Amino acid sequence: MKYFKNILIFVAFMMSLNFIFIDGIKADTGDDITVVEMVSPKIIPGSTVVPIEIKIDAKENSMTKFMRVQLEMRWNSGVIQYYDMTDNGENGDKVSGDRVFTTLISADSSLGENKAIVNIGWENSSISYPVEFLITTQQFPTLFLISDVEFIGYENLENLVGFLKVEINGTPYEVIKENINVSLYDNNGESVEVSLVAKNRVGLDQDYEFFITSAKYIGDNFKINSNLQMDFFGKYYESPVQQVSVYKDKSNLRNIILGFTFALGIILAGLATYLLKKWRSLPRPHGFLLNSERDFVVDFSTIKRNLIMKVLYKNKLLSGELKKHNLEGINLQFYRSHIIVKVSDKTQSTIRLNGRPISESSIIQNESSIGYDGKLFFVNCSEEQLEFPVKSLTAREAV
Repeated sequence: MKYFKNILIFVAFMMSLNFIFIDGIKADTGDDITVVEMVSPKIIPGSTVVPIEIKIDAKENSMTKFMRVQLEMRWNSGVIQYYDMTDNGENGDKVSGDRVFTTLISADSSLGENKAIVNIGWENSSISYPVEFLITTQQFPTLFLISDVEFIGYENLENLVGFLKVEINGTPYEVIKENINVSLYDNNGESVEVSLVAKNRVGLDQDYEFFITSAKYIGDNFKINSNLQMDFFGKYYESPVQQVSVYKDKSNLRNIILGFTFALGIILAGLATYLLKKWRSLPRPHGFLLNSERDFVVDFSTIKRNLIMKVLYKNKLLSGELKKHNLEGINLQFYRSHIIVKVSDKTQSTIRLNGRPISESSIIQNESSIGYDGKLFFVNCSEEQLEFPVKSLTAREAV
């Protein structure tokens, strides 16, 4: 029965609209069948996004949910725009099902009168009924709302929560405090009393920049709404609402810091483990040094070193450490199967390896001779080379 009743209501309303169409009665005439009214201001700022609100009262208001409402904007610049209007509580519509259909339009930059044609019809039907309004665009003051920043130099203002600035096309425009509507809500959604403090004209009620202070401390979680409500050159103007929400969850911030510290600790621990593994893989000094008579001079592994040299230069012997054994002008870098001879930057002598001059570095894999300034030494990489020495050069040939 309920379904059948809705069908009868739908049919009756369709007949009502057909009656309007046949008799030429416009939808906006004030007749008790259908009334279309513009709720939003008919004077809007140019070059901005503003809501257009149309209220529809029908003989059977329950049928408005089946309506299709479209806005056709004809700007005086020649631009034509089309918008779908909805009553679903979204895209600028404040309340769902209140028969106020809303759309957000991009106002043209041209100033003056423009036509707004509202076409009302039914879903899945090509028939529509136009209603025409005039909308005037002109330059109005623009309000900018700022919060969640550090106001350096104004720390003396108690409970400072935001900042307002009013401009027209980038030029500062002074207004009085009464022209500015500000609403502040704490994290529980409760309204908090606010005050406006002029920034430039201290102590006066008129300025183009204002600080917003709250009557009590509200912490880091709050929401601010603000807009202009004023007479502008004889016309009432209400600017679009600016909104800023500030939310800083301290516990979440603490967790982020702890998480970052933990992650950094893991990275550093991983890096330390990698470096320790690489350090452990480095061989210690090994091999032997013999003089020109092939007499034993020193076992490289037994050279006494301080802790810093052992850690920083685990697989190296520097020229200063070899000097006490009369081997000068070179650094030795040890690997498991060979030794790298590097000429020290401080030496002025010509270093010869197996009779050939070297200027940078060279490799020793078997017994090799090192000569300089008339001195000759033999270097062996391992004990096996001592048991089977390779005598490829004489002392005189080496130097």
